[in-house]
Amino acid sequence: MSVGTASRVGALAGNRVSGYARTRRALAPLIATVALLAILHAGGAAPGVEAYGTSALVLLPVLAWQAKLVLDAEPDTQRLLSSVLVGGPAREVFAGLLAALLPAALTIAVALVLPWVIGAIQTGHAVTGLLFGLWIHLLSALTGLAIGAWASRATSPDLGRATIVLVAGVVLVLGLGSGSVDPLGWLVPRLTASVRAANDHAVADVVLLSVHALVWIGLVLAGYVRTRLTTRA
Repeated sequence: MSVGTASRVGALAGNRVSGYARTRRALAPLIATVALLAILHAGGAAPGVEAYGTSALVLLPVLAWQAKLVLDAEPDTQRLLSSVLVGGPAREVFAGLLAALLPAALTIAVALVLPWVIGAIQTGHAVTGLLFGLWIHLLSALTGLAIGAWASRATSPDLGRATIVLVAGVVLVLGLGSGSVDPLGWLVPRLTASVRAANDHAVADVVLLSVHALVWIGLVLAGYVRTRLTTRA
Protein backbone atom coordinates (compact mmCIF):
# COMPACT_ATOMS: atom_id res chain seq x y z
CA MET A 1 0.00 0.00 0.00
CA SER A 2 1.52 3.32 -1.07
CA VAL A 3 1.84 6.33 1.21
CA GLY A 4 -0.93 8.13 -0.65
CA THR A 5 -3.27 5.16 -0.41
CA ALA A 6 -2.48 4.67 3.27
CA SER A 7 -3.19 8.34 3.82
CA ARG A 8 -6.61 8.06 2.14
CA VAL A 9 -7.48 4.93 4.12
CA GLY A 10 -6.40 6.62 7.35
CA ALA A 11 -8.40 9.72 6.50
CA LEU A 12 -11.50 7.62 5.81
CA ALA A 13 -11.08 5.75 9.09
CA GLY A 14 -10.65 9.02 10.95
CA ASN A 15 -13.71 10.49 9.26
CA ARG A 16 -15.80 7.50 10.30
CA VAL A 17 -14.61 7.73 13.91
CA SER A 18 -15.37 11.46 13.83
CA GLY A 19 -18.87 10.75 12.54
CA TYR A 20 -19.36 8.12 15.24
CA ALA A 21 -18.43 10.65 17.93
CA ARG A 22 -20.21 13.59 16.31
CA THR A 23 -23.55 11.79 16.16
CA ARG A 24 -23.22 10.96 19.87
CA ARG A 25 -23.28 7.21 19.21
CA ALA A 26 -20.15 7.06 21.35
CA LEU A 27 -21.94 8.17 24.51
CA ALA A 28 -23.89 4.98 25.21
CA PRO A 29 -20.88 2.59 25.08
CA LEU A 30 -18.81 5.03 27.16
CA ILE A 31 -21.51 5.33 29.81
CA ALA A 32 -21.96 1.55 29.82
CA THR A 33 -18.20 1.08 30.23
CA VAL A 34 -17.96 3.41 33.23
CA ALA A 35 -21.09 1.95 34.85
CA LEU A 36 -19.97 -1.67 34.43
CA LEU A 37 -16.48 -0.91 35.74
CA ALA A 38 -17.85 1.01 38.72
CA ILE A 39 -20.08 -1.92 39.66
CA LEU A 40 -17.33 -4.48 39.03
CA HIS A 41 -14.74 -2.74 41.17
CA ALA A 42 -17.09 -1.67 43.95
CA GLY A 43 -16.07 -4.63 46.12
CA GLY A 44 -12.66 -3.21 46.97
CA ALA A 45 -9.06 -3.75 45.93
CA ALA A 46 -8.11 -6.92 44.07
CA PRO A 47 -4.92 -8.22 42.41
CA GLY A 48 -4.31 -6.56 39.05
CA VAL A 49 -4.47 -9.78 37.02
CA GLU A 50 -7.80 -10.76 38.56
CA ALA A 51 -9.35 -7.28 38.36
CA TYR A 52 -8.25 -6.57 34.80
CA GLY A 53 -9.06 -10.05 33.58
CA THR A 54 -12.59 -9.79 34.86
CA SER A 55 -13.12 -6.33 33.39
CA ALA A 56 -11.93 -7.53 29.96
CA LEU A 57 -14.62 -10.22 30.04
CA VAL A 58 -17.31 -7.87 31.31
CA LEU A 59 -16.52 -5.30 28.61
CA LEU A 60 -16.62 -7.75 25.68
CA PRO A 61 -20.32 -7.03 24.93
CA VAL A 62 -19.63 -3.29 25.00
CA LEU A 63 -16.62 -3.62 22.69
CA ALA A 64 -18.59 -5.72 20.20
CA TRP A 65 -21.54 -3.32 20.32
CA GLN A 66 -19.21 -0.35 19.91
CA ALA A 67 -17.59 -1.88 16.82
CA LYS A 68 -21.00 -2.45 15.25
CA LEU A 69 -22.07 1.14 15.97
CA VAL A 70 -18.97 2.53 14.26
CA LEU A 71 -19.42 0.32 11.20
CA ASP A 72 -23.09 1.28 10.97
CA ALA A 73 -22.48 5.03 11.39
CA GLU A 74 -21.95 5.60 7.65
CA PRO A 75 -24.99 5.27 5.32
CA ASP A 76 -24.83 2.49 2.73
CA THR A 77 -24.67 4.90 -0.22
CA GLN A 78 -21.84 6.86 1.38
CA ARG A 79 -19.97 3.63 2.06
CA LEU A 80 -20.08 2.75 -1.65
CA LEU A 81 -18.84 6.23 -2.54
CA SER A 82 -16.02 5.90 -0.01
CA SER A 83 -14.96 2.69 -1.75
CA VAL A 84 -14.41 4.65 -4.95
CA LEU A 85 -12.58 7.49 -3.21
CA VAL A 86 -10.00 5.24 -1.49
CA GLY A 87 -9.39 3.13 -4.59
CA GLY A 88 -11.40 -0.03 -4.13
CA PRO A 89 -13.70 -2.03 -1.84
CA ALA A 90 -10.84 -3.83 -0.06
CA ARG A 91 -9.39 -0.54 1.16
CA GLU A 92 -12.83 0.67 2.22
CA VAL A 93 -13.37 -2.51 4.25
CA PHE A 94 -9.95 -2.14 5.87
CA ALA A 95 -10.70 1.50 6.73
CA GLY A 96 -13.98 0.41 8.31
CA LEU A 97 -12.30 -2.21 10.48
CA LEU A 98 -9.62 0.28 11.51
CA ALA A 99 -12.28 2.85 12.40
CA ALA A 100 -14.24 0.25 14.38
CA LEU A 101 -11.15 -0.66 16.40
CA LEU A 102 -9.95 2.86 17.21
CA PRO A 103 -12.65 3.76 19.79
CA ALA A 104 -11.70 0.61 21.70
CA ALA A 105 -8.49 2.43 22.66
CA LEU A 106 -10.52 4.83 24.81
CA THR A 107 -12.51 1.97 26.34
CA ILE A 108 -9.29 0.11 27.20
CA ALA A 109 -7.72 3.26 28.66
CA VAL A 110 -10.74 3.80 30.91
CA ALA A 111 -10.67 0.14 31.96
CA LEU A 112 -6.99 0.35 32.90
CA VAL A 113 -7.03 3.73 34.65
CA LEU A 114 -10.39 3.82 36.47
CA PRO A 115 -9.59 0.96 38.91
CA TRP A 116 -6.49 2.87 40.08
CA VAL A 117 -8.49 6.06 40.52
CA ILE A 118 -11.05 4.35 42.77
CA GLY A 119 -8.47 2.21 44.59
CA ALA A 120 -9.60 -1.13 43.21
CA ILE A 121 -6.11 -2.48 42.38
CA GLN A 122 -3.73 -3.96 44.94
CA THR A 123 -0.22 -2.54 44.68
CA GLY A 124 1.57 -5.91 44.68
CA HIS A 125 2.83 -7.00 41.23
CA ALA A 126 1.26 -3.88 39.74
CA VAL A 127 3.37 -3.90 36.58
CA THR A 128 2.57 -7.54 35.81
CA GLY A 129 -1.11 -6.91 36.37
CA LEU A 130 -1.08 -3.82 34.17
CA LEU A 131 0.71 -5.59 31.31
CA PHE A 132 -1.66 -8.54 31.45
CA GLY A 133 -4.60 -6.13 31.68
CA LEU A 134 -3.48 -4.32 28.55
CA TRP A 135 -3.05 -7.61 26.66
CA ILE A 136 -6.32 -9.26 27.71
CA HIS A 137 -8.29 -6.08 26.98
CA LEU A 138 -6.67 -5.93 23.55
CA LEU A 139 -7.72 -9.53 22.88
CA SER A 140 -11.22 -8.69 24.07
CA ALA A 141 -11.32 -5.64 21.77
CA LEU A 142 -10.19 -7.67 18.75
CA THR A 143 -12.73 -10.38 19.56
CA GLY A 144 -15.40 -7.71 19.90
CA LEU A 145 -14.32 -6.27 16.56
CA ALA A 146 -14.77 -9.66 14.87
CA ILE A 147 -18.22 -10.14 16.39
CA GLY A 148 -19.32 -6.55 15.79
CA ALA A 149 -18.18 -6.69 12.16
CA TRP A 150 -20.40 -9.69 11.42
CA ALA A 151 -23.28 -7.98 13.24
CA SER A 152 -22.89 -4.77 11.24
CA ARG A 153 -25.45 -3.66 8.68
CA ALA A 154 -23.23 -4.56 5.72
CA THR A 155 -23.32 -8.28 6.59
CA SER A 156 -26.44 -8.45 8.79
CA PRO A 157 -28.88 -5.96 7.23
CA ASP A 158 -31.85 -7.24 9.22
CA LEU A 159 -32.03 -5.91 12.79
CA GLY A 160 -33.13 -9.26 14.19
CA ARG A 161 -30.28 -11.10 12.51
CA ALA A 162 -27.78 -8.47 13.65
CA THR A 163 -28.99 -8.77 17.25
CA ILE A 164 -28.73 -12.56 17.16
CA VAL A 165 -25.20 -12.42 15.74
CA LEU A 166 -24.09 -9.87 18.33
CA VAL A 167 -25.64 -11.56 21.36
CA ALA A 168 -24.89 -15.14 20.28
CA GLY A 169 -21.28 -14.25 19.48
CA VAL A 170 -20.66 -12.75 22.90
CA VAL A 171 -22.47 -15.54 24.75
CA LEU A 172 -20.59 -18.28 22.89
CA VAL A 173 -17.21 -16.66 23.53
CA LEU A 174 -17.88 -16.17 27.23
CA GLY A 175 -19.61 -19.54 27.65
CA LEU A 176 -17.55 -21.94 25.58
CA GLY A 177 -14.35 -20.02 26.23
CA SER A 178 -14.43 -20.76 29.93
CA GLY A 179 -12.53 -24.01 29.44
CA SER A 180 -15.26 -26.05 31.12
CA VAL A 181 -16.57 -27.52 27.85
CA ASP A 182 -13.89 -29.24 25.78
CA PRO A 183 -13.18 -29.59 22.91
CA LEU A 184 -15.96 -27.15 21.97
CA GLY A 185 -14.12 -24.41 23.80
CA TRP A 186 -11.53 -24.27 21.01
CA LEU A 187 -14.21 -23.06 18.60
CA VAL A 188 -14.01 -19.60 20.18
CA PRO A 189 -11.32 -17.41 21.79
CA ARG A 190 -10.92 -18.80 25.31
CA LEU A 191 -10.74 -15.46 27.08
CA THR A 192 -12.16 -16.79 30.33
CA ALA A 193 -9.67 -19.65 30.33
CA SER A 194 -6.88 -17.13 29.67
CA VAL A 195 -7.84 -15.13 32.74
CA ARG A 196 -7.97 -18.31 34.81
CA ALA A 197 -4.54 -19.37 33.57
CA ALA A 198 -3.10 -15.95 34.38
CA ASN A 199 -4.50 -16.13 37.91
CA ASP A 200 -2.81 -19.54 38.25
CA HIS A 201 0.48 -18.09 36.92
CA ALA A 202 0.41 -20.58 34.02
CA VAL A 203 2.36 -18.45 31.56
CA ALA A 204 2.65 -21.17 28.90
CA ASP A 205 -1.13 -21.66 28.91
CA VAL A 206 -1.70 -17.91 28.56
CA VAL A 207 0.61 -17.81 25.54
CA LEU A 208 -1.06 -20.82 23.91
CA LEU A 209 -4.54 -19.46 24.52
CA SER A 210 -3.50 -16.03 23.19
CA VAL A 211 -2.13 -17.54 19.97
CA HIS A 212 -5.35 -19.50 19.52
CA ALA A 213 -7.42 -16.34 20.08
CA LEU A 214 -5.40 -14.39 17.51
CA VAL A 215 -5.78 -17.18 14.93
CA TRP A 216 -9.56 -17.29 15.54
CA ILE A 217 -9.84 -13.51 15.25
CA GLY A 218 -7.82 -13.54 12.04
CA LEU A 219 -9.98 -16.26 10.47
CA VAL A 220 -13.27 -14.61 11.45
CA LEU A 221 -12.16 -11.20 10.16
CA ALA A 222 -10.86 -12.80 6.94
CA GLY A 223 -14.29 -14.37 6.45
CA TYR A 224 -15.91 -10.99 7.03
CA VAL A 225 -13.64 -9.31 4.50
CA ARG A 226 -14.27 -12.05 1.93
CA THR A 227 -18.02 -11.74 2.43
CA ARG A 228 -17.90 -7.96 2.08
CA LEU A 229 -15.84 -8.14 -1.11
CA THR A 230 -18.07 -10.84 -2.55
CA THR A 231 -21.38 -9.08 -1.85
CA ARG A 232 -19.99 -5.58 -2.39
CA ALA A 233 -22.54 -4.32 0.13
